[in-house]
Amino acid sequence: MTTSEYNTYAATAIGGTLLFLIPGALWIFDVSGLLTDFLFSALIGGGVAIYAALRKDTVAEYANKLGDALLNGAGKVIEKVDIPRVALPSSVTDVLAANDLKDPNDMTSSEYNTYSATAIGGTLLFFLPGALLIFDVSGALLDFLFSAFIGGGTAIYASLRKDEVSEYANKFGNALLKAVETVGEKLK
Repeated sequence: MTTSEYNTYAATAIGGTLLFLIPGALWIFDVSGLLTDFLFSALIGGGVAIYAALRKDTVAEYANKLGDALLNGAGKVIEKVDIPRVALPSSVTDVLAANDLKDPNDMTSSEYNTYSATAIGGTLLFFLPGALLIFDVSGALLDFLFSAFIGGGTAIYASLRKDEVSEYANKFGNALLKAVETVGEKLK
């Protein structure tokens, strides 16, 4: 199997998993524990990390070291990590200035990436313990397992067949690969 054929095969398996994962999350499995955990983590963990990263003292230095460490780790997997910038309106930046916090709109690309990674890290610091100890995320886990075995397994079988079915399955996988590549190019 060539690299291109393998990539198409793998994308077909991922696509088959997603075809079952999304409907499962919407209609079959209770994924509310995972959603609640994420929202709690983003608001509390991410919020605290953002506040710490935007300060103008040593607290910000330490907070941004977390973001820098995450970026360095991600940089070993992804060629260039550049987090999409969100321009904040003046109603937000005025509040930041009134509280003697840095304005993300004025940050360099490198500073913005570190600040954003700090927010992501703060979210993860709350998300992982919440998923393990506080919130019931079993619905999301069951949905993923069901989708991987049924959807992914069916797609793998279809992709590896030696008839017209594999042609269509691999066209699906190839289309998914091209969509991901297009999104990746737009994010660069």
